[in-house]
Amino acid sequence: MRRLTIRRTADGGIAGFEFSERIGPVDFFARTSRPLPADRKEITLDPALTDRLVGVYELSPDYTITIMKENGRLLGMATGQPKVELFPESETAFFLKIADAQIVFTLDASGKATGLTFTQGGLTLPARKIK
Repeated sequence: MRRLTIRRTADGGIAGFEFSERIGPVDFFARTSRPLPADRKEITLDPALTDRLVGVYELSPDYTITIMKENGRLLGMATGQPKVELFPESETAFFLKIADAQIVFTLDASGKATGLTFTQGGLTLPARKIK
């Protein structure tokens, strides 16, 4: 079982997140004010291209990332976490502006999303689409 937990500061801000697996230590990744890598550039996508990405992706049986659209924006929401906007850098690669993180979608031959890979802080987590 994998678990990702946001740790908050005393005033309610985000201090970072903890990642743990069933066996082994808990890893803590502190929030940083370091700017995003300079090579990430937001592009404009046809809304039809993002429609195919909407769904629920399973990292583990009790931890999912839900991808949704609201007001034309693509958002991601992990189990127990708030929604965050995803910004496209290609037709399948998206990044967050609030953290140095990326989501890359896997597509089948017909162009439908079948999974995603979430990367942050040197950690790479694959997820399969379940809905």
